[in-house]
Amino acid sequence: MNEKIERAMELAGYSQTTLAAAMGCSPQAVQQWISGLTKPKAIKKLANFLGVSVDYLMDDAIDEVVTTNVTRNVAAIDGESGLVPLISWVKAGEWCEAEAGDPEGWERCPVRHGKRTYALRVVGDSMTAPYPGKKSYPEGAVIYVDPDVEPRSGLRVVAKIPGSNEATFKEYRIEGGKHYLKPLNPQYPIIEMTSDMHICGVVIGKFEGE
Repeated sequence: MNEKIERAMELAGYSQTTLAAAMGCSPQAVQQWISGLTKPKAIKKLANFLGVSVDYLMDDAIDEVVTTNVTRNVAAIDGESGLVPLISWVKAGEWCEAEAGDPEGWERCPVRHGKRTYALRVVGDSMTAPYPGKKSYPEGAVIYVDPDVEPRSGLRVVAKIPGSNEATFKEYRIEGGKHYLKPLNPQYPIIEMTSDMHICGVVIGKFEGE
């Protein structure tokens, strides 16, 4: 298994440090897996991050890397992808001013992104669309936010609300010369932006578990 882990890491572009961050363990633990001193406990999670099947890691008879993307309607990602910090909503407010340290974890961003991109986990249902077929961001979904993307009307953004330590996630709208933060759930009010409100970044993607 140790040789297979090392090979899959090379193909996926992981170093010991980045894989450790993704798995939530120490680089020393990854080194022990590669050296064959110990075996990882979260095999399914490891296989998912490396883009291989669990059978490939567990079965000595399987010599070739078998990626999990085996169906015809799945394609490899075209562009850069890498680990970005998963931060709290309080940290997101701080991120508007300067990069905040000590992330809660790391998430692999599956789309092209800037160096300052970070991830947030959606809380509440204000961005859950009530209508079928509409883009929606239910509670628990992970969104990826790029502070270096220019906000335009119709994009989803994370903004700092004055008088609060936290940030909010809404759709950015410009109508009649005025700027608004609009929830996708009509049960919540639309917020008219004031001069002291600041957009922290544009949402460039999301991940939602099954």
